[in-house]
Amino acid sequence: MHRIFGILLLAFSSITVSNASHLVGGDFTYECLGNNVYRLKLTIFRDCNTGAAPFDPVVPFGIYSGASLIVVRSVPLTNFYPHVPLVPDTCSPPPPTVCVEYAEYIDTVSLPPSPFGYDISHQRCCRNNGIVNILGSGATGNTWHTSIPPNDTFCNSSPQFLSFPSLLLCFNEPMVIEIPMVDPDGDSLVFSLCNPLMGAGMQQNNGPNGIIPNPPTPPPYAFPPYAAGYSATVPITGSPPPSINPQTGTITLIPNPITGLFTVAVCVEEYRNGVLISTVVREMQFVVADCILLTQAGIRSQAELGDSATCIGRTISFRHFSSGMKRAFWKFNDPGNAPHDTSTAFNPTYTFSDTGVYEVMLIINPGEGACEDTAIALYEVRDSVENFFTYGPSPCLDKSLVFNLQGSNLSPNASIQWNFGSNATPSTFSGRQPPPVVFVDDGNPYIVELITEDYNCSSAYVKELDLHPRVSVDVQSDGDFGCLPFTMNFSATIAAVGPIEIFWDMGDGTTYANTSRVTHIYRNPGTFNPRIEVRTRSFCVDTISIDIEPIVIQPSPKAVLQVSKRELSVYDTEIVFTSSFSDDVLYSELHTGDGWMVSPAPELQRYQYPPDSARYVAYLMVENEYGCTDTAFIPILVLPVTNVFVPNAFIPNGSGRNDLFRIAASNVKTYELHIFNRWGQLMFSSNDPEYHWDGTLNGTPVPSGVYVYKLQVIDNQENAVQKEGTITLIR
Repeated sequence: MHRIFGILLLAFSSITVSNASHLVGGDFTYECLGNNVYRLKLTIFRDCNTGAAPFDPVVPFGIYSGASLIVVRSVPLTNFYPHVPLVPDTCSPPPPTVCVEYAEYIDTVSLPPSPFGYDISHQRCCRNNGIVNILGSGATGNTWHTSIPPNDTFCNSSPQFLSFPSLLLCFNEPMVIEIPMVDPDGDSLVFSLCNPLMGAGMQQNNGPNGIIPNPPTPPPYAFPPYAAGYSATVPITGSPPPSINPQTGTITLIPNPITGLFTVAVCVEEYRNGVLISTVVREMQFVVADCILLTQAGIRSQAELGDSATCIGRTISFRHFSSGMKRAFWKFNDPGNAPHDTSTAFNPTYTFSDTGVYEVMLIINPGEGACEDTAIALYEVRDSVENFFTYGPSPCLDKSLVFNLQGSNLSPNASIQWNFGSNATPSTFSGRQPPPVVFVDDGNPYIVELITEDYNCSSAYVKELDLHPRVSVDVQSDGDFGCLPFTMNFSATIAAVGPIEIFWDMGDGTTYANTSRVTHIYRNPGTFNPRIEVRTRSFCVDTISIDIEPIVIQPSPKAVLQVSKRELSVYDTEIVFTSSFSDDVLYSELHTGDGWMVSPAPELQRYQYPPDSARYVAYLMVENEYGCTDTAFIPILVLPVTNVFVPNAFIPNGSGRNDLFRIAASNVKTYELHIFNRWGQLMFSSNDPEYHWDGTLNGTPVPSGVYVYKLQVIDNQENAVQKEGTITLIR
C-alpha cells in the first residue's frame, strides 16, 4: 500500500476550495417515551472547513398526518459536536484542511394514534459543490424524514443509529463501511442502498424552494439526479461495485481511482411480524482519495532473521515489521496442523509439523477495511544440522576404528565429507558410513573433520582423537625341548598404557594369571602349545594373544645307585657300588667322586678310596635315546679314627724331656681338660689340646704327688670320649 500524501492533500484542498456549501449528511429518528409522547432527533453533519454559516439555531420540524399538516415545531439546536475526526482510526490520516462536525436537534411531542400515521421532516439547502455522483449538487438541498406508523398503539421507536462511519475511502483498497444500528423494540431491520431525498432550494425565502422551507413540504420527496454511471445502488463505482449486507448494513467495496465527493444513502426498513412499519434514511458524503495508509503488513524474511530462523528445526520465532498493527492474524499454511496452524500473536513462535517450504501469511487488522493489510513470505523449514561421530571399539593405533555418524537425521541427498588426515588409511571419505580406518603414529595429532550439508544447512564437527598404542608382548623361554620332569622358565616383556591383565596357558591344563614371569614344571611327556594373552582395560582397550613355540617333553630314564656303606674309616676304605637303570638307557657312567669313572656302569663295582678322611659324591648318570638323562647321587664319607692317649706321669724339671703333661688326641672337634689335687683343688684346665700342664699353679710349682684329671673330647663326627684317672708328678 504505497500512497503519496501530497496527492491526498491536493484532492481535499481542491474539494474544499471549490465548495461554499457544507451539508455532508444526516438522519432523522425518534423514540416513543410512552403515553403517545415521542422524542424526535434530527442529526445533521456538515463540512466545518468551508467557511459556511454555523448550524441554524432553530429549525422547523413539519409533522403531517396523511396530506394534512398537523404542526410545525420550532426546534432549537440541542447539541453541537465540533471537529469530529473524519477517520476514526489511524489507518488513514485525515487531511488537516478537512473536518466534520454535527448538530442534534431534539424535540418531544405528543402525537395520538392516527389512522394515517405521521410523517416528520426537515429540509435545508445545500449540499457541497462538486459531488461527483450528483448533478448540480451545490444547488441541491436535503430532506431528512422519518415516519410513525398508523395507529401506533404499540408505542413504536424507530431504529437508532449508533455511530457515524468514517467518511474517507481509499481507492483501489478493500473498504468496509459499518452502519451499526439497534431497534429498541426488537423489530427486524433490512438494509439497502437507496436514493437520498431532495428538498429546499436556493431562493432567499421560506417557500418550498427556499433555503429552509417552513413548513417543510409533505411527502413524497424527489431524488437528486445522478451523474452518468451512478445510481442509488451504485453510488460509487468500484471493482467490484459496492454491496450492502441486508442483515448487518455493512457496505463493502473497492473504489475505482476517481477522487472526489460521493453521496451515499442507506435505507433501514423496520419490520414487525413481516409487516413494514417504518423506514429511516441516513445520507452520507464520502471522500474518495489516493490514501496514505499508516498500516502496512510486513514479515521479516528468513534471510533477515539469519541464524535465528534458518536451519534451527521446526520451531521458528517469526518477527513482523508492520506499521499501524492493532491486531494480527498469522496463517502458516501447514497442512499437518490445519486448521490449528494460525496465531494472533504479534511475533508468534510456531512449530511446523514437518520440514519443507511454507508460504507464511500475516494479515494485520483483519476485517478493518483500509486498516487491513496482508504480507506473505516463504520460509524454508529445515531441521538443524548438528552432526558428530562416535568411534570404536577402542581408541587404538594400528587397529581398525569404526566411525558412526550421529546427530541430525539427514536426507538421502545430504553431503557428508570425512577427513581423517594423512596419518590415516583411508585419509578421506564421502558418505554416511566410512570403511574401517587405521591410524599410525607419525608424530602428528589424530584430527578428524566431519562436514555435513543438507538443504543448505551445514554442520562442521572437528575432534582430536585420543589414540594409544596397542599392547605389545615379547616372550622369552628356556627353549622348545625338555625331559621329564622339565622346568621351563617363561618371561614376557609387555608395553601397554594403563593396567593390564595377563593370562598364561601352559598347554597342559595349567594356567597362571597376572605375572610376567612363570616357572612351570612339565610332568608328562608330549608336545605342548603354551600361549599368553594380555588385555588392557583402559585407554586402548585391546587383547593380544601370542602362541609360544611348541615345547616337546620327552620321558627321562631312571638311574638307581646303591653302595655297600656310606661311611668308611680311614682304616677301611673299600666300597661296593650297585648300579641299576631303566630299560631305555643307551649310555651310562659311574663316577666315584674322586675323579674315577667307568662307562658303561657295571651292575657291581668294587672300589678303594684313598685312606684319608674326605667327603665324596658318587653318582650314576644314564641317558636314553632322546638325550634325556638321569643322575643318582650318593655321598660317601671317609672318616678319620678318634684317638686319645693320656700319660700317667711326667717330670717337670726343665730338661725338655717329659716335663709337660701332654695328652695326644686326633679327630678332635672340642676338648676340655681339668686337673685337681687330692683335696679337689683345681690345678689346671684347658680347651686346647695343644695347651699342656707344666706342673705349676699360678706360676708356682706344685709339690710332687698324685693328681686327678678329667678329660672330655667330642670328635668331628659328634662322638664323645670321656676319660678320668690319675697322674704322678715327679720332681
